[in-house]
Amino acid sequence: MHSPGFDLLVPKPRRISSREGIFELPAEVSLAGIRLAPARGKERLREALARARHAFALPSGGTPTIRLAEREIPGGEGGREGYTLEIGATHIVLFAGEAAGFFYGLTTLAQLVSLNATDEGPCRIPCARIEDHPGFAVRGAMLDISRNRIPTMETLFRIVELLSGWKYNQLQLYTEHTFAYAGHEEVWRGWDPITPEEMCELNRFCAERFIELVPNQQSFGHLHRWLVHERYRDLAECPEGVEHPFSFEREPFSLNPRDPRGLALLEELYDQLLPCFCSNEFNVGLDETFDLGRGRSRAAVEEHGLDRVYLEFLNQVEQRVRARGKRMHFWADIVLHHPERVAELPEGVVPNLWGYEAEHPFERECALVASSGLDFIVCPGTSSWQSIGGRLRNMLENVASAVRHARNNAALGILVTDWGDRGHLQPLPVSYPGWLAAGAAAWNPQAPSYTPDELAERLDLHVFAESNSSMGSAWIALAGVAESIGLYVPNASPLSLLLTQAHREFPTEELTQLTGAGLEAGLEALETAEALLSETRKEGPEAELLADEFAWCTELLRFTCHLGLARLRRPGRLEDLGGVVTRPLGSRLSPLVDRHDRLWKARSRQGGSERSLRWLVRVLDRL
Repeated sequence: MHSPGFDLLVPKPRRISSREGIFELPAEVSLAGIRLAPARGKERLREALARARHAFALPSGGTPTIRLAEREIPGGEGGREGYTLEIGATHIVLFAGEAAGFFYGLTTLAQLVSLNATDEGPCRIPCARIEDHPGFAVRGAMLDISRNRIPTMETLFRIVELLSGWKYNQLQLYTEHTFAYAGHEEVWRGWDPITPEEMCELNRFCAERFIELVPNQQSFGHLHRWLVHERYRDLAECPEGVEHPFSFEREPFSLNPRDPRGLALLEELYDQLLPCFCSNEFNVGLDETFDLGRGRSRAAVEEHGLDRVYLEFLNQVEQRVRARGKRMHFWADIVLHHPERVAELPEGVVPNLWGYEAEHPFERECALVASSGLDFIVCPGTSSWQSIGGRLRNMLENVASAVRHARNNAALGILVTDWGDRGHLQPLPVSYPGWLAAGAAAWNPQAPSYTPDELAERLDLHVFAESNSSMGSAWIALAGVAESIGLYVPNASPLSLLLTQAHREFPTEELTQLTGAGLEAGLEALETAEALLSETRKEGPEAELLADEFAWCTELLRFTCHLGLARLRRPGRLEDLGGVVTRPLGSRLSPLVDRHDRLWKARSRQGGSERSLRWLVRVLDRL
């Protein structure tokens, strides 16, 4: 048996061979072969040693504590990022064939130092041989920066640090309108967009941590934030607007695929965006074209079929992406609705197969796209959005299914998505469990999936280290509240829908099976989560912020439980509940509205805050 410390590494290495003995680190740890050490990998190790009260020094004669040496690592393409760690009784040797392997090996060694550090004496690491390389070439995360919440640069840097520590190698920022395109100021004015200079800075920061920042720009549907402006409205499929799930009002949603002016706009955007990145990949979206064939392309769709019109536009976009030296990634949902067209996709494109439920048919979709011979990426989700506090079981099962079928069908990799539908109300820590679970599985798909308790323990060790051991358990308990209700709702938690559908007559179709017993169970689950948080140490600004974000989530979820109980007692319109019922509900919600902006600004830019707050205010106005 090997030390429990090895089991707590994230990701868990592929092979750990325990050996007799313990290596006790000296007071000064020396590193030989330093020219092979990537700067950030070396710094990560130095930081871990400093926390364990060991100094970091260059060798000055004798045997160095740690030696880096070049050696080809088996594992096919994965070997390029692979490494071998030999932990002996007197020294440690790190072998790798390329810079990425040294970086990941140093990252693992830094984790081992942190996991084996003690307050009583020097760090003591069990002797072992670790042989490790990734299971997928692409291990990516996508962060939605277009549904109200745009992280500050400090927050983006923190996210990148976390992801690189879990051996992610790709990041995308989902973009509709939140990049500061020159000459298109009316689209992003008031949103605090990411500027070209900031994107270049983030690209450099990612590259230093062996993360490829991949450009992302919606290019067909989901362009409503552009098309609502008169200057662009005439480019729309339906200039008069359509109802869609991402706005309170009717809006034009997709480009007219038969209008060459739309392609000219895309070319202009690409020429501003792409120079900020060193990646040769480019995600152009192309998903959820709800209104295609309902407006200006109606005649073309009637004559040629929706699938043909869509594929023609996809080809035109791909030509423009290829002309700029990039490989096109796109969401595959529309093509999967027309499986006979998969074989007609342009050579070299990378379909992204997305699905966010535990039962999503990844098996069928992966087999279909794999048969085309194209590279493809499988995209589960963190299950954070439309939940307020998370959907734990769904996330774990969704990620496990995506990884299993990606591996069985030789997918290029995994891209875990994190969305912000309906106001991006969930604070950042709600996404941590999904990022940790998906990153660990993407690196080592052979390892068993985490249980909730295992995930909580690893969050404590690798995210919430400044608090004590209950912080991870508290957030995991919070993420389990949605499923304690006993009602499954796709792409959301029932408690979140009680909030975002409050303006509609109750019960809505999704909530017809909601019960009082389920809501009471939710209230009990919230008390359990709060009791776990009360045991944490809340010292320092990050721990205090985590506690504030947690309290906001629990109180908002408690409000939705009481709102649900009131509406079960009197179905119909919210306004008809009467003041005796609505006034206490309003007293619960009002302080949460007041705290929203302060918590928002702690991690996110101000732009988008007011739009997010509307989802709460329009409920408060009815109470």
